[in-house]
Amino acid sequence: MLTVIAEIRTRPGQHHRQAVLDEFAKIIPTVLEEAGCHGYAPMVDTAAGVSFQTTAPDSIVMVELWETVAHLEAHLQTPHMKAWSEAVKGDVLETHIRILERSRVPTLTHPTSKEEENRRPGKRSATGLFLSP
Repeated sequence: MLTVIAEIRTRPGQHHRQAVLDEFAKIIPTVLEEAGCHGYAPMVDTAAGVSFQTTAPDSIVMVELWETVAHLEAHLQTPHMKAWSEAVKGDVLETHIRILERSRVPTLTHPTSKEEENRRPGKRSATGLFLSP
């Protein structure tokens, strides 16, 4: 499983970012039906009110989950993605894409409920957290 992080920098001004988000809203249901797509979500900064946060008011971060690079490449060639690119070309300045895979380092997670605790694979550590395989 691959995680794709696409940072889309829009022209300055809320209306440019909103135009791109509106175009995403039109295609998300179709994208989620594509073979190999397990997630597709546009994200924007929240006003968390913390000093350590970096924000980019003219950016959208797409978080996507794809089975393989071939699925991602096929997605980029679909008619709806070509139409999306054409529709937003006046609003988007640049896009940076990262294709990530999970590292081989075990991660610790905390169960959110007793039911989830019973479903989770992996070993429970002494602290009550789970070591993911």
